Amino acid sequence: MRILKTARETESFLRVLRARASGHGLDVERRVRSILDDVRREGDRAVLRYTKAFDFAETAQLAVSPGEIARLAARAEKKIITALRTAAQRI
Repeated sequence: MRILKTARETESFLRVLRARASGHGLDVERRVRSILDDVRREGDRAVLRYTKAFDFAETAQLAVSPGEIARLAARAEKKIITALRTAAQRI
């Protein structure tokens, strides 16, 4: 996830989103079909590439280790943990 800290970053990000939104029907469908084909063919490698392209996030892996989850959960606010547990029960 990308955190926008300044008005300039926010405006730049919004320009990118607006440009994406200007695509129409058939073009969007073709692009989505291409992405899905890439993911079927290349698996995680394609997912990581699209994560970088669309989410502006770079990561070497898709899985989070149980140790990392426990470490971060220990630092999270109690109300966040409660909200996540409630959401998980509703899924």
